[in-house]
Amino acid sequence: MGNTSEDTIVIKTEDLEEQLIILKNSIEQIRPYNETYLKKIITDIENMNSDFISKIEKVLSNMTDTKAPALMNKLDTYVNYVETTVKTFHGTDTTIADVINKDEE
Repeated sequence: MGNTSEDTIVIKTEDLEEQLIILKNSIEQIRPYNETYLKKIITDIENMNSDFISKIEKVLSNMTDTKAPALMNKLDTYVNYVETTVKTFHGTDTTIADVINKDEE
């Protein structure tokens, strides 16, 4: 069984690292929109006078009972797993490169 393109697995660790950065940045962008953010909005609008403010407060209060904190915890755990995987691929790639370079000397 020869080494054909079908037998070869190519993992571009640089691409994985770039995608990990994008994932981390995306999570940091949504992090403020969890329960704390909604409670701050509710507090900010409490003193406003308008016919629909009470309805907005009710909607926002209902939204604070979300799964946002649990979701953020799961996202953080996922990022940690992805980061570990990327580091493992990168380390393996470096080790294999070192072995190949040593054999070529």
